[in-house]
Amino acid sequence: MGLPIVSEIWDGIRWIIDFFINKSPKPIKILLFLLFLLLFGSIISFFLHLSGIHCTTEKEVVKNDVIDIAGNMNLIWIKNHNIDFDENVTLDEVHPYRDIGFGICQRQYRQTNLGCYVACDNITDSDCDYYYTGGEECYTCNETTLKMCEETGSFFGSELFGSGSGIPYCSGDAYPKEWTWTQKWLKCNRRCEIPLGYKWDSDEGYYLCDDDDICGANATNRPQTRLDDALTQTGATLLYDNTEKRDYKKLITIKCTNNLNPELTFFGIPVFNYKIWLIIIVIAIMFIFLTNIKRH
Repeated sequence: MGLPIVSEIWDGIRWIIDFFINKSPKPIKILLFLLFLLLFGSIISFFLHLSGIHCTTEKEVVKNDVIDIAGNMNLIWIKNHNIDFDENVTLDEVHPYRDIGFGICQRQYRQTNLGCYVACDNITDSDCDYYYTGGEECYTCNETTLKMCEETGSFFGSELFGSGSGIPYCSGDAYPKEWTWTQKWLKCNRRCEIPLGYKWDSDEGYYLCDDDDICGANATNRPQTRLDDALTQTGATLLYDNTEKRDYKKLITIKCTNNLNPELTFFGIPVFNYKIWLIIIVIAIMFIFLTNIKRH
């Protein structure tokens, strides 16, 4: 009973394909071709990103570990939310994705007379303090363990962890720390990494420049944006050196677009760029038009 229905559906799909490819007017075919190039180019660019091929803000092609899928997805997000770093950077600027899942970088708590902690409604209260999640396992800081009061009803409250347990936080300023493989993937929240050259300021709750050579007055080698900083921290390296770029044998190479997306090129020409094909189509139409004029 099900086979005729499947056959009818397939016949309908074939008719639609046949209509657009064989029966639609040529202008529609050209638009469909350009649309296909746009979609196909975007898909290729996404999979290049996913396989570890990225672009710096200087349009240099770099490569990250192909097995670091989560890190490469993170770099795609950062590329789409890129900002210029300054001496003072807020959490929203560095980690616009920090509230996804369980990733909340900083918390504001106050201690009750019972010795447990509750969330602050207003950080301007004198008994409220900033705390950075992760503790000494993930950052260079003074670690403190906060025990949540049961009446808070929060996800991180003692009803989940038990009244005798607590959560490690950084009390006071926190500084970046090089993470091992287990810290990066199992113990520390990558969405809360402190930018290279900065410290998290516990008084104001944002990042302050801690190394003038990176983000301060002497910043000659400073990563200029969040994207450059993230690529530096992941250890991304150049995909090509100067010799390879000039090598005539490199027929198929990868270049960076103005949107900092990697794209495949043939002899330096982006073959899946719809703008290139649009120019070719326009030139072809003009050539045909001039040819017909000469005949008449």
